[in-house]
Amino acid sequence: MSIIGYHTANSEKGRLYKPLYCHDNKAWLGPGYYFWQDLDFAKRWASVKKYRLYDVYTADLNTEHCLDTVYSEEADKKFNEWLDLCDNLIRKRNLKIKPEDRLSTIFNLMKKEVFKKLNITGIRYADIPQGELDSKYKPLYPQKRIQYVIYSDKDIRNFSILIEKERVK
Repeated sequence: MSIIGYHTANSEKGRLYKPLYCHDNKAWLGPGYYFWQDLDFAKRWASVKKYRLYDVYTADLNTEHCLDTVYSEEADKKFNEWLDLCDNLIRKRNLKIKPEDRLSTIFNLMKKEVFKKLNITGIRYADIPQGELDSKYKPLYPQKRIQYVIYSDKDIRNFSILIEKERVK
């Protein structure tokens, strides 16, 4: 299965010819290539990141082996069990990690111990909206804010620019 994903980038850093790989230890789904499912959220991300000018790129994402925690309760339950499992493994192994590195350590372990064995190549996840931009019906959020993280660039095709040097509103 393939879907179109939207990737936001700071225009002032130059045009992209491939998506940016997020190495940030705060990346909430672990290191990988991040895409929005909805163009509006891709545009809003530029404001959250405080870009002055931004670009939005599209790509065909191979999601055949992505864990769908949005529309599958079973997958969401498994995902949360794996998070707990990996967190417990870190404790049992007495790994000394900084609090800010905990999430990335959990995801790196999950990718190595779980995802690789199950051929999971990415995650589809709906985060909890924050900030003024996310809903005009607060506290209701009628539109899911869905992101994909893709772990390998082999699952990303036809990366191209859609919106160029747009000014953040």
